[in-house]
This record gives sequence, structure tokens and C-alpha cells, in this order.
Amino acid sequence: MLAKPRMQRKIRHPEAEMHTRVDDTVRWLTETAAFRSEETTAIVDVVGADARSWLQGQLSNDVRLLTRDRPVYTFVLTSTGKVRADAWLLERDGGIALLLPKSACSELLASWRRFIVMEDVELRSRPEECAITVQGPVSGDLVQSAGLALKSYSVDRMGFGGREILVNATALPAA
Repeated sequence: MLAKPRMQRKIRHPEAEMHTRVDDTVRWLTETAAFRSEETTAIVDVVGADARSWLQGQLSNDVRLLTRDRPVYTFVLTSTGKVRADAWLLERDGGIALLLPKSACSELLASWRRFIVMEDVELRSRPEECAITVQGPVSGDLVQSAGLALKSYSVDRMGFGGREILVNATALPAA
């Protein structure tokens, strides 16, 4: 008498499902675009005739490279070189927008204000604004089709292309 073949049960491991979701997300970001509101990001305007030179002394990257079409990713360092926060610099009308973690914003502003002595620099916190990031190779097309191209900045956070849009937070729909 022949033995009946045993039915194999297909057991799905939670990690296998997680990898599938991660693979799908990576594929999505490398082929299309995704967006999200940067709710943990604070926006600070740095304005004044000495804004660039003053920032140059406060940040790790070369602020002179900043243009409207070329944002600068940088670090905020202690005097001993320890990283306090990371930030993006965006050039916009009337000054430079500094995007940094909300968790570090109050402390950094208090510290920085002590270093403004003779410079023509003003730091303006912008709690009424929020950043929306659109990341992926079609992010530019997506922003363009939404009519937001003039309000967006080229901020590629993941190496596949990306845009950052600064908007009035009160204009966003409630979650």
C-alpha cells in the first residue's frame, strides 16, 4: 500500500511579509513617488544682510553653495564637532529657510541668538508653515501637475529625486 503524500502547509512568516512590504515600498519610491507631511520638521527663516556669512559659521556645510535650485543639506554642530541636528537650507525670497527637527528647534534658536552680536541677522520661527516632501523619480512631474512647482524646492532625500513644498499649515485639511 502506497503512503499518501503529505499536504504541505504553507506557513507565512511575519518577517517574510515585512520584507514584501519593504520591497513594495522601495519599488514604489524608485519607480513613482510618495509624499508625506513633515510634521516633525520646524521651519526657521534666517534673514538679514549677514544671514549667509553668519550661517556659514554655524553649520557644517558650505552655505555659499546654496541657490534657489540647489538646497544644502547640513549639520548643526557643537563647538567640539558633535552633531546637534541635521537640517536643510532652502533659498527663498527674503532669506533662507532652515528646516530642522522640531525637537531641537527651541534649544538651537536660544543658543544661536546668543551668537548674533554685530551681524544683521534675524531668526524667525515659522510655526504656521509646514513642509511636505514628495520623493521619487516622478516627484517633479507630480508637483508640476499639482501646480506647486514655483513653491517647491529640489530636495532629494533618498537619491531618486524629490521636491519639498513649504505651505501654510492652516490651509491643509485636518487629518
